[in-house]
Amino acid sequence: MFKQYWTSLQSADREVVSLPDGILVHMTSSDRSVVSDIQKYSAEKASLMRSIANKTFSGKLCTVCQERTRSVQGASFRVANGDDGAYTIITSGAPDTVEQLHKIAAAEGA
Repeated sequence: MFKQYWTSLQSADREVVSLPDGILVHMTSSDRSVVSDIQKYSAEKASLMRSIANKTFSGKLCTVCQERTRSVQGASFRVANGDDGAYTIITSGAPDTVEQLHKIAAAEGA
């Protein structure tokens, strides 16, 4: 999935903000075709994370993706589209998962 949107994701602006119970990822672009790809990617990623959490995913993940999905196990993914991109809110009530989400935000400079 990531490879399909690689060019658009590279050109998009990305901001990650820590929330008390998770993170907010805001991806934007002034290019309408990139905005469309951002919105599709965000929705597909949230759907993928839900299917992994529900144990209905039957595909294969690379080692990095496996580690990342395990680290945010039990998190809730919500996506909202905006005129210039998409917002993904990832939250959890589990302290260990929130800690992992905050590490992701810190790595992004939040």
